[in-house]
Amino acid sequence: MSLVPWWPFYRPRSSHYTAVVSGFSEPTVVWRLTRAATRAHAVVFATADAATVAWFFDETMDRVENYDSLELALARTDDIRGELIRDGWVEEM
Repeated sequence: MSLVPWWPFYRPRSSHYTAVVSGFSEPTVVWRLTRAATRAHAVVFATADAATVAWFFDETMDRVENYDSLELALARTDDIRGELIRDGWVEEM
């Protein structure tokens, strides 16, 4: 399943990520959003040859997706973040 048809030339549209994956042993929060009293965040778990993304709403896991590369996983988090922002969510400060 290709989420980014122009892969491998994908580059994130902006530098909105709140953290950078520095290794393959720790989960990394990619972004945090809020709308009214509701909070959301995306977490990436990366290994040498794959990555898993988990989305949380109000500290409850909503979904988890596996990808063949970290780049694809980050592209997906960027897509979901964009959808949420279009729905009225804002960056958490």
